[in-house]
Amino acid sequence: MSNCIIAMKSVTLAKKAERTLGSNGIRTEVVSIEPSLTKRGCGYGLNLSCRDTEKALELMRRKHITYGETLGSRR
Repeated sequence: MSNCIIAMKSVTLAKKAERTLGSNGIRTEVVSIEPSLTKRGCGYGLNLSCRDTEKALELMRRKHITYGETLGSRR
């Protein structure tokens, strides 16, 4: 099972997303990421199973939680 990271612009936003996703059965972990890895220079992200990525992104859109790009493979 591979992991993906959804980039976030702040640790506060990442924690909010972690709570939201956790209450919907998606396990995540807030991680620090190298800002040079993203186009927008995001320094935090949510580490999660790639199989949960699409569901997580949809939940964050519905809850108006902004996020950046997704790092990792989503096969």
